[in-house]
Amino acid sequence: MKGLIRIGYTVDKERWKQAAEDLQECGPVLAEMLRRMNADGRGQEDYDDFMADITLAVLALSHVAEFEADNVRIIPIREKENQ
Repeated sequence: MKGLIRIGYTVDKERWKQAAEDLQECGPVLAEMLRRMNADGRGQEDYDDFMADITLAVLALSHVAEFEADNVRIIPIREKENQ
């Protein structure tokens, strides 16, 4: 496309797939930690909500891997100093 300016960078399909697999593997472990902490007395609800978020994120990463790896761009954002 003429005149298109692209910023950031892309990562290959395999990297997106690996990110999805990594999240799918560690998500349940983190969710179980939330259930056991039961900080606000709603441990099971926290577990269920977090697992729903993990499922959505894995689905999104998998979609990008299969259909959009060349179009999704990563733009690093620097942390502000003295925060």
